[in-house]
Parts: sequence; C-alpha cells; structure tokens
Amino acid sequence: SVQSRIISGGSPRAPSSAIIVRDADARAYVAVLSGRSVTLYDLIEPTVIWEQKVDAAIEPLLLSAAAARDGPGGGGGDRLLLLASSSTEAAQQQQHQHQQHKAIILSLDVQTGAASPGKPASRAISSPLGAASAVPGGFAFIDAQGGGGGGTLVVLRPGQPDAELSFSGLGSEPRLQASLKSDAVLLHDATGTKTHLCALSFGSDADAGSDALTLVATLESPYPAKYSFVRGAGASRLRVARAYADADAGTLSTSVYDLAEGPSGASSPSETLAAGAGYAEQGGVYAVYAQFLKKSGKYRALVVSETHALSGVGSVGSAGGGGGVMWTREEALASVVGSEMVSLPLASHLVQAAASTGHFPSFAERLRLQADGLVEALGDLARGTGVVAAAEENLLESDHFGLRKLIVVLSATGKMFGLSTTRGETVWQRRLVCPSSSSSSSSSSSSS
Repeated sequence: SVQSRIISGGSPRAPSSAIIVRDADARAYVAVLSGRSVTLYDLIEPTVIWEQKVDAAIEPLLLSAAAARDGPGGGGGDRLLLLASSSTEAAQQQQHQHQQHKAIILSLDVQTGAASPGKPASRAISSPLGAASAVPGGFAFIDAQGGGGGGTLVVLRPGQPDAELSFSGLGSEPRLQASLKSDAVLLHDATGTKTHLCALSFGSDADAGSDALTLVATLESPYPAKYSFVRGAGASRLRVARAYADADAGTLSTSVYDLAEGPSGASSPSETLAAGAGYAEQGGVYAVYAQFLKKSGKYRALVVSETHALSGVGSVGSAGGGGGVMWTREEALASVVGSEMVSLPLASHLVQAAASTGHFPSFAERLRLQADGLVEALGDLARGTGVVAAAEENLLESDHFGLRKLIVVLSATGKMFGLSTTRGETVWQRRLVCPSSSSSSSSSSSSS
C-alpha cells in the first residue's frame, strides 16, 4: 500500500532509501527518501504523516535511525537521521564525475518532521556515494582509495569520531551489508567470493569512549556468495547465513556461521542447511534470508536465485522438514516475454491402433477411438478412479481427444518452461546458457 501511494503520488524518482522508525509510543512508521523529499508513512494505515523537503544546498543520500534517548532531550522512540553531502567551493569548480563533498548528518523528529541544523562531519565523501548502508545510530560507507582496489570502511555517528578500518583487494565495486539490529558490518569484495565481517562497538559520551571497528573474520567461498544476518530470538548478533550455488553442477550450499567466537567461528559452519542440494536450472544465488527457530533450536532460510526462483531451505527437523531444499517456487513465470503453443505427440492408444492396422487411423476410426475413450473416462469417473488416472497420465503426449498441448514460455530471467495446457503444471524447465534480465534483451526476445 505504501508503494502504491508513492507511485500514485507522482514521485519524480524511485525511493532511494527507506527505513522503519518508531515514536515514543512504539508505533511503527516507514520513512522514505525519494528525490529531495523525506516522507513519513503510517504502517497501520498507509497515510502520509509528514513530508520534509531537503535544502537545495545539500544532496540527500541515505536514511538511518537512532534511539531518541541518546540525543538531547530524548524521550523514547527513534530519531530519523539523514546523511547528506554539501559541495565545497573547490568541489563545485571541478567538472569530473567523482567529487569530494563534506558529509552532513541531519536529525529529523519522527512526530513532526522538524529537522535540526546539520552538523558537518570531519570526513569528505565522494559523490555519487558508492557502497553505503545504515547502521545503528549512523551510517557506514566505503571510502575508495585511488584505483588500486583498496578502501576504508568508515562509520559515521553523530557526536562520535569516525571509526575506520582499511582493506586491500576489494576490487572496483565492493558491496556493503549492515543492519540496524546488528552491531556488525559485512564487506564483500567485487567478486563476491570473499567477505569480511567487522564488529562495531559503540562509545558513549558518559565514558568518553569512541566507536571502533574490529575485523572478526574473513569468509571465502568457491563461488559468488550472498549473506544475511540471522534473525530470531536467541540468535547471536554476529551470526550470519551464507548461500552460494554451483550453476554447472546444479547444487546449492547454505550454511550458518556463528562468529561471536571470533576467527574460529569462520573455520567451519555451526549449522549446514544444505550441502550440494539439488538446484538445477536456477543459476546463482541472488539473496538469502535466514531465521533462527527458538523452540526447535534449528534454522530455516529463504534463498532467491538469479532466475527468480524462491527455495525454502532448513535444518534437519526444522518445521517438520528433512533439511536441504524443502520446496521451490518459480517466480520467473511472472515475467514472461514470449510464448508458443506446441502440439504433442499422438496418444499411445492412437499409436497402437496405427501399428495394429498398418496405417494411420482414418477420421471415422479416430472418432470411434475418441468415443471409446470418452466411455472409458466416464467409467473411471463412476468407479472413482478418474483422479488416479489423471495423476498417472503422460503430460508429454496428447490426450484421447487431442486437446492437450504444451505451452513453451520464455521469461525475462533467461529460463524456458514447458507448461501443460490441461493441468497448468510445469512439465520441464531449462536455464538458457546466457540468461539476461535487461530490458533490451527482453525486448529482443519478445520480438523474436
């Protein structure tokens, strides 16, 4: 509903950042940064609570949240934080794409939208901003260092000195993953095969401490992997799930690592949800979402493939399952770009009739065979065996009356499906050698 409201409102740009915040009464809202506006929506009734325009002199970048009690005059609930950049005179004179701007953090009141004066941070940031994410009470981003593939992981929080940790070998486009519910940051290199997990410890004005970043462990995988922080009661704040697929072998591996013990936790997974499980025709992993089940002490995860297939994966015994890939749902069928109706081979009874007579049945003979088939079908229905017969029928051959065909469809994710016209089931599926989800490829496939 919130998305529909944003679209119908004629927003000039797609939302670039969104975050859930709560007021002093613990009522939940979603704040959306779109273009130069921050809008707060009620999550119970999707209505606009307020909309705040950002000053034209600064460029809004990212939203985060902090507990209101941590700020001046705090009274519970959250404060909404907005990371923005302000061009310096020297930056305005530069014409190249990546310019150095000053970071500014604005604080917005959740109930009124009133913004406090932005306090410039000591660090200059690049515009456009690369990999960045919200962390509890602030922001994390990667400050690239030249063109050598190195970079510095930086955490900015109001009232605290910058926390920094430098890395090498990140590649040209590293990724950053963090959560407002976890005191950890995942830094992925450009290939997706190496991930650094960094713990974030928070300082406070009371003890004159400072924020600090610590490298806990580095995880490596043989194929590009995706990670998520494990959710659920009892889960460690440094517990992560990893999933990767071997597209050639058609297998999926999903594991959970408990890194609260430090580097030793990265040597072997604390729980393996799927090891070499069947994953044919799905391609690589696009995302993974994991949950800890408190009652059973087991895990379950949702794995999203690059071809838009959703797979439920679980520990042995979780939710009554036997572990591994428990089910798969093909969402690629929602993005069909081309289809063709294909006739199926003759039904077996017609083939047998042709073999016995030495010639293909005439129109009158086919009509008699269809009539016999109708009588047989009615008899099965009367005896209550029709459902069993339907379950045993061959979906890759025509039925008694020649009505069953095969619909071959091509999806925008690069998968082909063979669908039965009578039962709607997926008879077969194949992932193309060169899948493409771009609009240009989709248009080309559709026109073909």
